[in-house]
Amino acid sequence: MHIMTSMQLDQVEFELLKGTEVMINMIKNRKQVVGISNDLFEDLLDYLDANAEKLFYVRSLSEKRISIYFESPIDKENVTQVLRQFSNDDE
Repeated sequence: MHIMTSMQLDQVEFELLKGTEVMINMIKNRKQVVGISNDLFEDLLDYLDANAEKLFYVRSLSEKRISIYFESPIDKENVTQVLRQFSNDDE
């Protein structure tokens, strides 16, 4: 049996971290993404599920705007690179 483990936190889990060093790191490593399409959002979640090394939390701020909180600055940088590739494809 293969159990897929995601490093994604749900809202309750994220809120349980309040006041911890992990939460402080996640806030420091926050990335806002504006103008994201639904397809790209789904691709991004799939990428994070497969590649994130540490915890992350995705919060929708509006229909095309999200904040992603990362425990690891490396995960944040990797997502930045992935998003940069997508934005270059549109040019």
